[in-house]
Amino acid sequence: MTKYKQSSVKGGSYHRWHEIHINNPFKDTSSISIVEESILQLEDGKVFHDNTRMMMANFEVSKEVTIVNPVTGEPTGEVLTHADYHRYIYSLCLQIAQERDAQEAAQAEQMAAIA
Repeated sequence: MTKYKQSSVKGGSYHRWHEIHINNPFKDTSSISIVEESILQLEDGKVFHDNTRMMMANFEVSKEVTIVNPVTGEPTGEVLTHADYHRYIYSLCLQIAQERDAQEAAQAEQMAAIA
């Protein structure tokens, strides 16, 4: 069977990480789930994307990760452990929660001033 309006296209493709979920159960091993996305970018500027795979790994306190420059793909010479990432993620979550709390407190003060 022929393919209606079939044509060849030029462009490029790559993969990226679309979603990252940190699982931090109360009494179990923390883990990370990552959804990989396939990107197809045509020469005319059109972009198509599709979730392709999911990966999962448990946090291992002493396991090392070589840090890579996300622009060049080259190793930076830094090495961090999963424990380092756990501290960074905890700190990020704490900061976001504190900023939210401050915003909610300011809104409550504004509402109290109006009443």
